[in-house]
Amino acid sequence: MYLTVNALKPDARRRTKTDVAEIRHLYLDIDGGGPAALNKLLLDRDMPKPHSVLESSPGKYQVLWQVENFSPHHAETVVRGLARQFGADAAVWDTARVLRLPGFRNHKYETPHYVAEIPTSPPPYRLRPLDFPAFPESAPRAVEHVDGTTHRQVGSHHSQSERDWAFANRALDRGENPEVIKQKIAAFRHDKHNPVSYAERTVDKAQTARSGSSPARPYHKPGASNGPV
Repeated sequence: MYLTVNALKPDARRRTKTDVAEIRHLYLDIDGGGPAALNKLLLDRDMPKPHSVLESSPGKYQVLWQVENFSPHHAETVVRGLARQFGADAAVWDTARVLRLPGFRNHKYETPHYVAEIPTSPPPYRLRPLDFPAFPESAPRAVEHVDGTTHRQVGSHHSQSERDWAFANRALDRGENPEVIKQKIAAFRHDKHNPVSYAERTVDKAQTARSGSSPARPYHKPGASNGPV
């Protein structure tokens, strides 16, 4: 049994990249390195925690993140970059990829292997482009939506407020004390009129968003400068 990890168009009759309607997941296929390669990824302090980790074969893993606001081009860029960074299968990166489902058998081996999900502690919301490392190919460019509108693809250029927001979420993922996170942001954002107040609002809103009572958005004071990037 396989599952297409990204949504296809309602009228799709094939499974190609042009049939993909929405990017819902990023993923890695760890074929080599076994548990050591997986642990390298899971312990990386700059990487968001995956929502699902599947043992697709003995010592081989499929890692998935639930995401939103990714263009197909940016999604493929990030997956290729992560594959290089963590030694995953460099050939598994296209947005129309199918992956295995937990609970079903993998018959590639003499003894069938039941695909199992490894328990993780994922964040309770979908991740965004800024939550992942930026790679050279993902510079902003105009991207056309299915409805004909265009937007600038999120790449390696972000406002400092967005970077602060991503830093706060990664630090909360690691279990750091929110007060310590506020102190770090305030110490760095000396360009703000009131760095302490700004840091408190950023971290407080990140905590509220993670509880599901507010959408996950960085704090922007109306009319204020975002500071140096």
